[in-house]
Amino acid sequence: MGAWNLTSGANQILLLVPDVPDNVSGIMTDIVDRARENIQTYTGETISADSIDIKYQRALLCIAQVEVFQSMQLVGGDNTSVKLGDFSVKKGSDSNIANAITVAQNCAQHELNKLGFGTRFYKANG
Repeated sequence: MGAWNLTSGANQILLLVPDVPDNVSGIMTDIVDRARENIQTYTGETISADSIDIKYQRALLCIAQVEVFQSMQLVGGDNTSVKLGDFSVKKGSDSNIANAITVAQNCAQHELNKLGFGTRFYKANG
């Protein structure tokens, strides 16, 4: 697995998340780009949209999946099952998407913590 572009990241999400509605899958590259920008802001490093290094890919997937699940919840795309890596939930009385959002958010925060964040220095006036 080498460097990805936005389309590669979008394809990986579509492989992990079953039954993504068309109106959500149609904006998948935009979702992945926003995730890339979030990682860029958090780490303070520049990440090219055409060459997303392997060290950012897991965090990118987790962050983008959160937005995909939230979008699916907004459009009523509750599935019979939701899969996030090794985690899988079968449909019961509760919403799978709500559970998947929580798992994806925890994954995203964990992956961002592993990346670390850029140190910022500010000059105090006075």
